[in-house]
Amino acid sequence: MAGNWLAFLNQPRSIETERSWSEYLGEILSLILSKLFFKDRNNFKLACKSWNSVIPNTPLLPPAIASPYFDSPCLIFSQRSSDCWKLFHNHYYYLEFPELKDAEIHFSKDGWLLMSRDKSNLFFFSPFTKEKLQLPPITDSFYSVCFTSTPTSPDCSVFGILGKSTRGRVNLGHIKIGDEEWELETFDNGAHYFRFSECPPVFCNGVYYCFDFNSRNFRVFDPRKDDDEHRWITCGECLETSEDEDNGIKYESYFAEVEGDIWGVFVTNDDRRFISVEKWNFAKMCWKKMDDLGDKCLYVSPSGSFAETCGVSGMANKIYFSKFQGKSGIMYSLTTRMYHLVEGNFARKNAFGLTEMVHGAWIKPTLDKM
Repeated sequence: MAGNWLAFLNQPRSIETERSWSEYLGEILSLILSKLFFKDRNNFKLACKSWNSVIPNTPLLPPAIASPYFDSPCLIFSQRSSDCWKLFHNHYYYLEFPELKDAEIHFSKDGWLLMSRDKSNLFFFSPFTKEKLQLPPITDSFYSVCFTSTPTSPDCSVFGILGKSTRGRVNLGHIKIGDEEWELETFDNGAHYFRFSECPPVFCNGVYYCFDFNSRNFRVFDPRKDDDEHRWITCGECLETSEDEDNGIKYESYFAEVEGDIWGVFVTNDDRRFISVEKWNFAKMCWKKMDDLGDKCLYVSPSGSFAETCGVSGMANKIYFSKFQGKSGIMYSLTTRMYHLVEGNFARKNAFGLTEMVHGAWIKPTLDKM
């Protein structure tokens, strides 16, 4: 047996001319490129000039594949002085939307943005399909606004607090997709102090939760009720605070519906050092601190927040903010209690030196639409 192998190895062979990497056909290179993402894509263009020439000048959108590595939200924000938008997905993608010049994002959900140019004439826009759906005009601008589901669904409704609301009285506007006019309502807030939060309302279990600035109480709008007494009510007053919030001042608050619950992210102290995640206890009408998020992570921004179940080890128990250190995104780990770069070596307890994209929103590509 050993002799047979030695005979095989000693047989003369024709020597093939070694091919250069640069000689592979452009079609093959393009196919390879289509399967690469993030760092691998950058390494691809460093191989040689011919490989680099295959990469388009404008990067492609993030891949629409059912993979836990790439089926993740992106942060989209405008270049305020032009019609160019940036989309961050561990890499910057530059998008041109002339139809969105001077437009502002109010809310994000299910791969769609709710936008306006003057806060009163709202429209839906999908940056992945460039679909645009106009809503009927309204006479007043919105202070905060949200929608319930994909705007192409007949069940989608839009709801918000109008800008002319005061601490004592609130003006609400809501409309169901397909209706021609907004339904406007005014309610008395009663004796309870209520300072409206800029955080969008949260739609949970059929009703809308509107938060005050320091989240000590809610106002709940229930569109299923007919009488004003039960249509606009105080959900409760929170008397408990987390340990991290003691003697702290709230600078940022974010809220999200998570599988029928409401989670809140509270950022306190002037250096944004203390961050706590808490879940609203509907029975006791108070917040309860969560020590970790289980298999979930949170994506939070002033234009809406949501949770994602993590299929990749190391992504869970983190909060992804619309903040940057240089060109890298920032997340906060509830395990280390520190801010970290999404990619790279960086760890810090406070948020000094970070840039926040206040006009941006997290958005998750809808794979069936791309």
